[in-house]
Amino acid sequence: MTQAVCVVPRPSWLDSALALDSSALKFTTGNGDVTATIHIEFPTPHLAKEGPIDIPAFVPFIGGKFGVLETFANVDGNFSSLSGSGALRLSGQTGFTVANKSIKGTGSGAGAFLFTVAMGFL
Repeated sequence: MTQAVCVVPRPSWLDSALALDSSALKFTTGNGDVTATIHIEFPTPHLAKEGPIDIPAFVPFIGGKFGVLETFANVDGNFSSLSGSGALRLSGQTGFTVANKSIKGTGSGAGAFLFTVAMGFL
């Protein structure tokens, strides 16, 4: 039995992600399938992991908590060599506090892709 092997260059975003954490990409095998998974959380450590600073209450307009809230993003993905398909998910959060009033933002998105020998990534 002959099998064709297709080798494609890694996308530049993957090289950038692996530069942050070389252990982020893992491979497992079984039942004729090679599965790749990736998990990256950045920045490390999170921005403002300890939260905003305390400004004395006697300071006009900004007294109380002040500053950026914990800020980070996650990337999770998987790819199956058997199906040629995969998915990526991105999520993150940020926020800001002034005078003990906060605004927090979160976002997320997801996408799927298919790899074919003739077309590459779709």
